[in-house]
Amino acid sequence: MSFCNRIRVIRLVAYGALIVSATLASFFVYRTHFRSAHLRHVLLNSDRWASRIRQFENASGDESATVLLGDSLTRSFPTDLLSRPPYLNWGVGGDFAASLLLRLEPLEVVKPRIVLLMIGINDIIANESMPTIQDNYRTIVRSIRRHCPDSKLYVQSCLPTAFHSGMLADNSQTNQRVIELNLFLTSLCVEFEADYVDLYPVFERHGQMRADTTNDGIHLNTFGYELWADQVRRQWNTELGTIGAQRPETTGSWSSK
Repeated sequence: MSFCNRIRVIRLVAYGALIVSATLASFFVYRTHFRSAHLRHVLLNSDRWASRIRQFENASGDESATVLLGDSLTRSFPTDLLSRPPYLNWGVGGDFAASLLLRLEPLEVVKPRIVLLMIGINDIIANESMPTIQDNYRTIVRSIRRHCPDSKLYVQSCLPTAFHSGMLADNSQTNQRVIELNLFLTSLCVEFEADYVDLYPVFERHGQMRADTTNDGIHLNTFGYELWADQVRRQWNTELGTIGAQRPETTGSWSSK
């Protein structure tokens, strides 16, 4: 190969390396700084979001109701597994803590007996910062307390995951952040006098979601939902007694926070 041809090859290799480096750098910046904002933008401008919001806004008052708040895990929850009807399933697939904040006002109309809350896994997978997730979660709980102060609030732990790691998300890192968020939620429940439902130990095996509860490492199968419902029923039976028990009393000391 002539000297000139060698120079051309070296230049092509160098250009190729620059392109690969720039692409990897773009993925890194997107993953760490823009992915969660981009996914929220897509969700908030989707027909799915608009349709679900209309359903929530048209809800009527029902002080005997249980409202389920969350993302796709909640949206697919088979409420017939629980024991305290009626139920309003306000789960939205792909939801984030920041977008859930935008749809809490109908709680003021419904004034449900019980609110079951689970949110945060999409934030974690999309690499939202932990301080931002925690701030949004605190605002969610404060807002729920403001809109329906007499409701019994259950904050459910975030579940582990078991997906195949890739350029946009790492399963091991995700599970470490799930543990960090759950630790925060325990203190948040103390702060706002909410009840913490610790689902994590039921679904965790060897540091990730147990294989017999999921089909894709994130969402639950029938057995997974049965385990989830069983934990909620156990806590309800302990704290609220039999079906038809009187509406739980709250002290309201959190209202000024």
